[in-house]
Amino acid sequence: MTYEASFSDAQENFREAVLDALPRDISPRIASNWRHNRQALSAALRSVLYPFKDIDITKFVPWKTITIGTHKNMRFLKKDLIHNECDNNLCFGTSFPLIAEERQLDLVVLSVKEIGFDSGARYEEICAAVIALGLELCPAEVGPALRIAYKDQDGREVLHIAMEPIINPNGYHCIFRVYRGSTGLSLLLDRGKPYHFWYPYDYFVFVLPQKNI
Repeated sequence: MTYEASFSDAQENFREAVLDALPRDISPRIASNWRHNRQALSAALRSVLYPFKDIDITKFVPWKTITIGTHKNMRFLKKDLIHNECDNNLCFGTSFPLIAEERQLDLVVLSVKEIGFDSGARYEEICAAVIALGLELCPAEVGPALRIAYKDQDGREVLHIAMEPIINPNGYHCIFRVYRGSTGLSLLLDRGKPYHFWYPYDYFVFVLPQKNI
């Protein structure tokens, strides 16, 4: 099940939980006041139940635009990474489905803190938050494509690709990490379990939906 599907199910379960948890001893007067002040009710519920920022993604400017779907299979993709002198652990048996047709994606970068988690958050919380805001998780192919395209990356910058985890040869759930290591441009696998914790200063790459023309 994808994070998007999981989030949809979670929303429905959440609504049911809120209804079940509503106090049964609210007086008719207070209940009537809330009913006639729905904007205030919505604001009160949001302040308690919505732990991350309500970011207006329509104001976002793409950080980078990359093209995916340019490789016939994993063999060609790995060859391209080697040709571009990218240190990577895709060469050790990791694979994932590739996009069949070329398409361009607009990417944005946000820290865990910028999303609204001042004390850090689990990976599943980060994914749920950005999906709720209207951003999208990256296809796995974004990791290699960004690594090949982003040759001038600063050595202090470490980016994690927000994506459906892939399984490495040892059976671990992983996401991609894009950075410049001591050996040069690097694309490595990092921890991708839902419960893995990320700090406020960790940065993730997301897909910015294209605006309807």
